[in-house]
Amino acid sequence: MKIECSISINNLNGLITIMISIKQLHYALAVEKTLHFKKAAEACNVSQSALSTAINELESRLGVTIFERNNKQVLVTHDGQLILNKAKKIKLELDELIQIPHVNQQPFTQPMSVGVIPTIGPYLLPKVLPEIRKKHPDFKLKIIEEQSNLLIEMVRTGEIDAAIIEIPFAIDGL
Repeated sequence: MKIECSISINNLNGLITIMISIKQLHYALAVEKTLHFKKAAEACNVSQSALSTAINELESRLGVTIFERNNKQVLVTHDGQLILNKAKKIKLELDELIQIPHVNQQPFTQPMSVGVIPTIGPYLLPKVLPEIRKKHPDFKLKIIEEQSNLLIEMVRTGEIDAAIIEIPFAIDGL
């Protein structure tokens, strides 16, 4: 599902209007993840010039430099990191918004990604996965094996839907 929308930010006097798009935020998050404009463009399936133009327009409209860039590297500025942190929250909220029509559907009809730590996966998954496959043969499940701290961050950013970790572990806000 593709959603095209923009965000309008007005000050109290209505004198300043800033229009930014979800697409621009998506591109900025891809650049943050890769720290490389070409790789981010490839991940977003757009040309590098289209991605660069969208980022430049975003920075211009916000009046802040999100990325310091030269021929060799891309760095996130302090203000840029604050903006990207908010963009991640917006993305999570938008993902939840998109899921609302599907909430009342049958269980296991939507794809799901689950992270699992290496010390649990080999013992738990062989017992659970065959039963899930038997009861829900069309369920699309993606398993990611990683360390707990990385899995928790992936859940926070919406990269995965859930994580199976060893407790106790700090999961504030989840």
